[in-house]
Amino acid sequence: MSSVKVECVVKASALIGEGPVWEESDQTLLFVDIAGHKINRWSPTTNQMQSVETEDSVGFVVPRVSGGYVAGVGRSIVAVDWSTEMMTSLVEVDQDKPTNRLNDGKVDPAGRLLAGTMGKEERPAEVQKGQGSLFSVASDLTVTRHLRQVDISNGMDWSLDQKTFFYIDSLSLTVDAFDYDLNTGNISKTHLYPLTYTLSPVPSHLYPLTYTLSPITLSPYTLTELSHSYLSNL
Repeated sequence: MSSVKVECVVKASALIGEGPVWEESDQTLLFVDIAGHKINRWSPTTNQMQSVETEDSVGFVVPRVSGGYVAGVGRSIVAVDWSTEMMTSLVEVDQDKPTNRLNDGKVDPAGRLLAGTMGKEERPAEVQKGQGSLFSVASDLTVTRHLRQVDISNGMDWSLDQKTFFYIDSLSLTVDAFDYDLNTGNISKTHLYPLTYTLSPVPSHLYPLTYTLSPITLSPYTLTELSHSYLSNL
């Protein structure tokens, strides 16, 4: 740990900065400010950051195959046109729980979006427990609920062979590993891995050991989360 150099690359003044995703095509870093209602895009080449404001809390943003982005705003999954700053609602989840909000979201290697919700947050990590769910959204906008009674739906990633899906419900203090069918998006046979140590009070994100991003290198200690930049086919 003593040899790790921590450097601030973006002074975003975010209220809750989350969800960094590297956009390979443009060589930019995407991330959101959940409570600040902003989607941010930073270029390490120019050291410039652009932002688009959202009407509600924003849990995640991911690149889209057809251009632009897909984001989780409030309980809606929206398409984002960066050039016009316009947002179009694609689907809404948890219609029966109006105080819920979308939190983390990731795209699987097939382009399918997985996104989770959480209950109302009174204070950081103090939420209405068991109110969240984990959903997937297919290219035809079919929504499938995979998990219920989640506290804080959070970090997601896939194994290199794409057969295992890793998932965090932050307050459970475990990492869940599911068998994953990439063709159907179905998950099954959960395996629990209790955390014997953490880098923060509660687990929130998953990431490989190191990502090398031209022209910078980010380690797991410089960001709390960095995911594969798969493109959404929504």
